[in-house]
Amino acid sequence: MSVSRSPLRRFAALLAVVCFTVALRDCFSRARLPAAFVSALLLVVVSTFAPPASRAQTSGDATAERPNVLLAISDDQSWPHASAYGTDWVRTPAFDRVAREGVLFENAFVDAPACSPSRAALLTGRHIWQIEQAGSHWSSFPQTYVAFPTLLAEAGYHTGFTGKGWGPGNWKVSGREHNPAGPAYNDSTAGVASGLSSTDYAANFAGFLEERSEGNTGSNGGEQPFYFWYGSFAPHRPYGDSLWRQKGIDPSAVEIPGFLPDVPSVRNDIANYAAEVEHFDDHLGRMIALLKEKGELENTVVIVTSDNGMPFAGAKSTLYEYGTHVPLAVRWGNEVDGGRTTERLTNLIDLAPTILDAAGVDKPTEHPMAGQSLLPMLAEDDAGAAPSDAVFTGRERHGFSLWHNLSYPQRAVRTPRWLYIRNFKPERWPQESPLHRDPAASTPTRAYLLRHRDDPNVKPYFEHALGHRPAEQLFAVREDPANMTNLAGDPDYRAVQDSLRALLGAELMATDDPRVTGRGDVFERYPYYGPNDRHERPAWAADSTGLTVPSTTPKVAETAPRSGESDAVEATIGPAPPSATDGSWKDAAFWTGAEAHDIDGTPGGGAAPSADDLSGRWQARWDEQHLYLRVVARDDRAPSDASGAPWNDDSVVLFFDGGNEKALQHYDRNDFQYGFPRGGDAVVTGTLSVLDTTGVAFTFEETEGGYLFEAALPWSTLNTTPREGALVGMDVHLNDDDDGGGRDAKKTWHNTEGGSWNDPSTFGTVRLGGDEGPRGP
Repeated sequence: MSVSRSPLRRFAALLAVVCFTVALRDCFSRARLPAAFVSALLLVVVSTFAPPASRAQTSGDATAERPNVLLAISDDQSWPHASAYGTDWVRTPAFDRVAREGVLFENAFVDAPACSPSRAALLTGRHIWQIEQAGSHWSSFPQTYVAFPTLLAEAGYHTGFTGKGWGPGNWKVSGREHNPAGPAYNDSTAGVASGLSSTDYAANFAGFLEERSEGNTGSNGGEQPFYFWYGSFAPHRPYGDSLWRQKGIDPSAVEIPGFLPDVPSVRNDIANYAAEVEHFDDHLGRMIALLKEKGELENTVVIVTSDNGMPFAGAKSTLYEYGTHVPLAVRWGNEVDGGRTTERLTNLIDLAPTILDAAGVDKPTEHPMAGQSLLPMLAEDDAGAAPSDAVFTGRERHGFSLWHNLSYPQRAVRTPRWLYIRNFKPERWPQESPLHRDPAASTPTRAYLLRHRDDPNVKPYFEHALGHRPAEQLFAVREDPANMTNLAGDPDYRAVQDSLRALLGAELMATDDPRVTGRGDVFERYPYYGPNDRHERPAWAADSTGLTVPSTTPKVAETAPRSGESDAVEATIGPAPPSATDGSWKDAAFWTGAEAHDIDGTPGGGAAPSADDLSGRWQARWDEQHLYLRVVARDDRAPSDASGAPWNDDSVVLFFDGGNEKALQHYDRNDFQYGFPRGGDAVVTGTLSVLDTTGVAFTFEETEGGYLFEAALPWSTLNTTPREGALVGMDVHLNDDDDGGGRDAKKTWHNTEGGSWNDPSTFGTVRLGGDEGPRGP
């Protein structure tokens, strides 16, 4: 093991010496040795075994000790496309050196599979759903969220970038003086092959260092520490037609990912991609050589990674494995032992706190970073220390790929074994509709998929990359790294799907993701500064008048029917009894006189054979604090399992729309689907529902030939302010599983067409009534 001067190790060594010294002092005291002798002996011990002072301590110059930072980020490169990972058809000697002399990460992931949101997440150390406009493609970058280069500059670092910093987007409209990645150094250019950027990144880095040497020094005249962002435009498209020939890459040696067809045009396309990866690596090699020449390499933290996966259908702009899994290697001279590989799951939002910790710069407190510093892990002899159980990723708008520049919102959780994806708008195309895309205007690989989409051998690739996707997807990534086999809905993997859904939901709620707190449409309203919309209005939006901007305060339920709905009120919920007390909703007297409504609709879930097999009635009451619900159900066979997915087992499901907006095919901030499993003890939220279940209480009581269900739901959790005469959207469903193999029958109060799980417009309309006004405990 190399001798390290890392701050963490110096502290640990010093602590050990202190403890040893205290023990010796106690021992000598008990031996009654002369005090002068003890003091002299302890001084010898400390001076002999204490770790050496840092360079900053010995020179008196605080800036001399702080490390430089070189962050190299390619544009669209998937793991494992670097030779350090064993990929032999792309040559990356510079990346390999960083990996060999530092730590190679096998499981690094971007926060988003698109350029600007991914880079914004890296710069702020926050998830894309935590940074407003900056989490969306082609938008702005609010100054509210501080980028780590700004903090380094304020701490005395010389900062800059070359090539592609944060973008695409408009940082000027946010009032920033320069790109969030730093001041630009892009003056030097060079002649290059067709398709490559003419930016001479390495020459610009040399100019950046020269500028520092000419006029910028540390506090005591020493060399000022620097941070530099090397943002290559490679391997982003477009590609030169035969760049692979100039680089000597053999298309026949290229490995085709399992989500693409193995045909010559795809092989040539990937070979051109490999050539651009090598171009990125060439400039990195020149930068490392320059640092070595100047004697600064050993005091420079070198980080090499990418902003998202390869620019191919089924990779970039998706949350599939090849869209978010990227290369990562970190080198820091003698501070980090080299020759190590880690399997630790890592999100690139961890890089910002890591860099700030290495530089000794405080992290933001107003908007804390969600990422965790990797410094403790890098300092460990075992690079597998400090494991991470999961990483979370997301996607919102990607360029102008959808009608009206709308988003295709997704969130995902990746564990060592599984990838679970939640698609919030499955009715939309993931990208632009492939039905209207001209193959001649596409990349070679996409063009092949479009031209041959009806070929049975190509259709699976086409559907995987460009087709509609279900609301939930589950993949076993070790066995299926191409993510071609969706296990969601498979009974054998039900427990895995349910646990990952819950894990993802808990993280999104904890990090206040608008998509799960009912404010998701805010992403559709962020300004867009990119190319104009060029798409036709999709079928799902044909009858929609537009999207509703969600309010930031609880909705007050409507007090009158909307236009054309004078006869739409189908039920009235009376107030709680004046004598009601806390918990009395579980008493039979509480429900005396409450209207009862038959649950007898038979939608696509199948009609029950008889009323004894499945039928029921619901009642409800309300007061200023709660909505109360009661269901008396006939179901002559109790459940034989409890899967965790109530809609597959015996259950009561409540659908609720607090503002009665009846939004077409999207859930708003007060739209809920609550599943209550018979025999279970926890409420389960639907795929698109707001996930909050705070304070929701319910009970099941088995009765002869059925069960009694009662629940109390806080209005505060439902994001609704109740009042007499208000209208709310609502439906109550019953599910029946007689044999433990999944749902056998379903009954509904209002919707007999299906689709309530993603379409609040199917809910019934209910009035909050009561001449005496709201009462309650």
